[in-house]
Amino acid sequence: MPAHTFRAILFGMAACACFAQQVTSSPFRVAITSNVPHACAGAVPAAIIQHDAEGRLRSAGVTVSDIHNAQLTVDLDCVPVKPGAHDTALAVHQCLGLSELVSSNERKPILANTWRKCESYICGTAKCEAPVRIGLNALLDSFLGELRERTAPRVETASVVDAPTGATATERVVYYAVYLMICVMLLLYWQLRKRTC
Repeated sequence: MPAHTFRAILFGMAACACFAQQVTSSPFRVAITSNVPHACAGAVPAAIIQHDAEGRLRSAGVTVSDIHNAQLTVDLDCVPVKPGAHDTALAVHQCLGLSELVSSNERKPILANTWRKCESYICGTAKCEAPVRIGLNALLDSFLGELRERTAPRVETASVVDAPTGATATERVVYYAVYLMICVMLLLYWQLRKRTC
């Protein structure tokens, strides 16, 4: 067998292994958006909410990027407790929602809501920055807890008989990669055996 053919086969096997690793471990990258209506703008600026959420996620090890496969949205709604009164308390409804890429019937991935949690509270004055930031931290704690549960390795007890059908995607990729390597090795063996005979 010529040396360039052997190198091509090895390169193909390495490329398959790299592709399989990429498919099984797509990193979680999130973009953050905030919806702060005009009624809340005086109470807390949208830039503060955005900055706090990004900083908190980055410090927790979550990749925040404009190139993303998930979107985290902070929704804020403020309503005066006594309509028409000047400098009155505000009823605040704050939500944090996660949308992730999922496949659709059109074979085009779409963002779908996969997690959402809300809190409601009343601010004593029209300036609600501190309570909103505390509420955002509580919602981000819940989100990060959910994210940890999703990414934690799952411990499964399976018998030897159930292993092939209950294999994870990574185990299947490794199985087929080893299978392909054995087939290529047999092909090489037969090719080299023909040449020596």
